[in-house]
Amino acid sequence: MTQYYTFQSFLTSKQAEVFFTLDHSEQINLFDSYLSYLSKQSADASKFTSSAKVSTCFAAKQSLQFGSKFRSKNLIEPLNCEEELLQSLLCGIAKSGFGAWGTENGYLPQKKLAMMVANHVELIGHTYVLEGRRKSAFPQLNSRTFPFYWCHAEKQKLMDVREKLSRKACTHSQYWQAIILVVDRVMCPDCIAFAKRFAIYEKAMITIEDPQLIRIFPDEEWKAIQCLTRPVEIQPDNRTS
Repeated sequence: MTQYYTFQSFLTSKQAEVFFTLDHSEQINLFDSYLSYLSKQSADASKFTSSAKVSTCFAAKQSLQFGSKFRSKNLIEPLNCEEELLQSLLCGIAKSGFGAWGTENGYLPQKKLAMMVANHVELIGHTYVLEGRRKSAFPQLNSRTFPFYWCHAEKQKLMDVREKLSRKACTHSQYWQAIILVVDRVMCPDCIAFAKRFAIYEKAMITIEDPQLIRIFPDEEWKAIQCLTRPVEIQPDNRTS
């Protein structure tokens, strides 16, 4: 039986040739089919090494109010969060990757959340920010192709929080304001652009901390703040789902 170890080799020559011209939903369906194929080839799992760029992301409670320099009338809305729901948002760590052979114990379901990211791209009006490619160069199906941005940990955690909030009739913006997402690798340009569009779509202030900066989305007047100015409350049982 033919074995495919890359997305490009999984596609027919015709599919690969026209992939970047397809509707976004068709691109998602092809990539989902590739993941489904891989999931049935458990013996091949050893041929896929873990990425050196793997990252994780969790949510924590905001624990420090902004100083007057950063205060905005849009961000002083009194919070009235249901504690049980708030705690549920803090549960679960996202790990980058697609989890084609299942997700490691202690982490949120990678494939489910990554494909949720994919399905939100057009919904929120996101435009991919591709790295490592000259503007004039023809796009290639490789690890820098946009489908692989779907699996980044901070995007997965955004989907996890949104899914949990969607189960409740509540003011989502208050819960987004009450938490901060913490990712252990510097955000890539595509994740920054995605988070901004997602925050606009959610009509919420969303805060994400990486090892370099705290970023507040989407307000243009807000600036990234050095992380050391903003302590967070880390939950000891945060690895639960």
